[in-house]
This record gives sequence, C-alpha cells and structure tokens, in this order.
Amino acid sequence: METVWLIIIPVLIFLMVTVLFWKFFDGFYKRLYSKKLRDTWGSRAFYWSNGLFFSGGVTVLIIYILQSINIL
Repeated sequence: METVWLIIIPVLIFLMVTVLFWKFFDGFYKRLYSKKLRDTWGSRAFYWSNGLFFSGGVTVLIIYILQSINIL
C-alpha cells in the first residue's frame, strides 16, 4: 500500500502544479501572442513543453522538501 501512495502523491502534485501553471500563465500567453499565432502547433508545443518542465521541476522540489522533513 505504501508503494501505491508513493506513486499517487507525486502524480497528484504534478497535476495540481500543471493546472496552476495553466491558470496563471494562460492570460499572459493570450496577451503575448495573437489568436492566429496561438493556433499554430509550434507555439502551443512551446507553451505546454515549458509548462510540463516547470511542473516536473516543482513536483521534484516539493517531493524533496516533503522527504527532507520526513513527511514521505
């Protein structure tokens, strides 16, 4: 059962950070790029690749902090 929690907790943290990234930066992204440019595949891929790298890094940082204070 402990192994299941070690998989579920990071996945949930990753999903929460990804949603927060999307909520915070979607308006900035819409102001920065025009609708025509936002609809291109390249700018979407750039936005979401940055979002996934950011979410992954924050997830690793949160897991490291939780392990260092002996919560996990």
